[in-house]
Parts: sequence; C-alpha cells; structure tokens
Amino acid sequence: MSVAKPRFQDLSPDLQYQVWQHQQWRNRAFYLFLSPCVAYLAIPQVNAWVDSHIGVKRQVVIEDRREIPNELPETLKLSPNRGDMMAGFEVTSPYGDRSDRAASLPPGASLFHLGTDLATPKGTEVYAMGSTTVECWTDGGGGGLVAEVTSQNIPDYSFQFLHLEDCYPGNHDTGAVIAKTGDSGIGAAHLDMRQENRLSGQKLPPYKGYIQWALTGQSPFSAPSLLVDNIKDSEGLSLEAYLDPVGIPTIGYGATTYPDGSRAIASLRQKPKTSSSGT
Repeated sequence: MSVAKPRFQDLSPDLQYQVWQHQQWRNRAFYLFLSPCVAYLAIPQVNAWVDSHIGVKRQVVIEDRREIPNELPETLKLSPNRGDMMAGFEVTSPYGDRSDRAASLPPGASLFHLGTDLATPKGTEVYAMGSTTVECWTDGGGGGLVAEVTSQNIPDYSFQFLHLEDCYPGNHDTGAVIAKTGDSGIGAAHLDMRQENRLSGQKLPPYKGYIQWALTGQSPFSAPSLLVDNIKDSEGLSLEAYLDPVGIPTIGYGATTYPDGSRAIASLRQKPKTSSSGT
C-alpha cells in the first residue's frame, strides 16, 4: 500500500524549514562539484583571451619603439673634408692621415688624426645629442679637457669632445649644453670631435649629422632642414640629375624626384655640380 507524498505547503513550519535547508545544502554541493569542471573548460579560453590582448599590447610597444628614429640618412653618414663648413664652422683637420701637413701642425700633434677639428671660437656651446650621459676627464697626452659622451638615442656609437673650456658631467636631456669649446691641450681654440663604435671600440670618421647635431642642438631626425642645409654645403645645386655620394639619382638641392613626381634619372657617373653654395 503506497503512501501519498505530502505537499510542501501541507507540512508544518518546522518540516518546511528542514526541507528548505536540505535543498540549500544539496544545491551547494552541486555547485562545488560543477565549479572545477567549468573552470577546467573555461581557463583555456580565458588564457587565450588574456594572451591575445597582452600580446597585442606588447607588440604595439615594440612597434612604437621601432618607430623611434635613431639611424641617420645616408647623406649625413658621410664625414666632412677639410675646408667644409659644418654648422657655420670650418673643418680645419678631418679624420685621417695628415703627414703631408706635418710642418703646419702644432708641436706634439699626431700625424694620423682620429677625429674632426673645427675652428670653433672659445666658449662655443656643445649640445646633448638625445638623452645623454657625460663623463669629464683630462687627457695629459694633448687632448686637454675631454667630454666622454654616450646617448640613448645613438646606441651604436660613443663620442669624445676634446680641448674643452668647460665640461658638465651627468645625465642631460636632448638639447642641453654639455660642454664649451676651448684651447686646453695642444693647439689654439678649436673643437676636436671623435666618434667610436661602442661594440668594437674602433675610432670612426665623425658623421656630418652628429657634428651638426652637437653644434646646433637640432636633431637630424626632427629637423628636415638640417639635411637640406647639409646637402647645400656638400653637394651644391645641380640643374641636371646626377648620382650623389651614395649613388642616388639627385637633382637640385638633394631632390630625388622631378616636379611632376617622377623619379630623377642620372647617368652611371657622377655629374659635376653646376653651382656651389660657397664651400
């Protein structure tokens, strides 16, 4: 003989509470059992979502850093010659052998020059090329007061500025004055700028772009006029297309296209300049 199951609403208040409490514990036990299963299934999707979003942000940061320019245009990687004008100062002794001018050198000067000399008056300011660290020391071999310079914006090279009047050690923001030229060491007042490969330690002919930057405070990465001024000084004006020093067809003041937008076409040999800007 079966007994009919009483309805919940027919139970006494005490029994209704006990039944409700039992259902609550049963539901909690079910959720505790289900939670690890849900987590096991959901974690891979959650991880994939997090990785994709973090990965995108990381990639954006890397790409943004790559967009920060720290490489000179090829034209500004050239080293100046004797007599060239850089930032308004004459190059009096470029990098390289100068034994043919030994008689005109001051006593104690080296026959192979490891830098570029410029005829800067005493007190000419030298500027930080990017975020710069400066160490100051005295070269007893004739260099006088020296500024040893590294820049976060130029990671491949370090620089030296010799024969200084003043040198300001420490960390400097781009465009800050880090030194003043003088006549310490051998010779009259001038600036001897040197460039070195930071990996190999090899001395290199200082690039025009870095000389201009140090003496003007204008970055070649943010001042296009600097490139134009340099081309005017080094290549002059040509009304016929010619091959520039790095083999690029060029016309006018460093233009690589004609007014209609088509690319300049030059012969396989460098054509002589039709006029010069004065050097």
